[in-house]
Amino acid sequence: MMPEHEVRRAIIREWMSFPKEKRQREEQAASFATKVTARLTSIQNPHQRIMRWLLPRSRQIMKCHALRREQAIVVGAGRSSVTQRR
Repeated sequence: MMPEHEVRRAIIREWMSFPKEKRQREEQAASFATKVTARLTSIQNPHQRIMRWLLPRSRQIMKCHALRREQAIVVGAGRSSVTQRR
């Protein structure tokens, strides 16, 4: 059996290999965690442990998308006000 840190790295690597749109929501992370819990048989609450590993990476994507949306709104608002002045 692999040490926990190697299993953790393998699971995170597998998670990060998914397209961004398939690893954005907490529900997607939970589904993935359920599928890979068999790899952590010697650990108590493997699902919870995997979720702790995955959620920060999911939230980073969500924050990035939210920031892009905010920037698009600001840029869009700036463009509309410029076109209205002309």
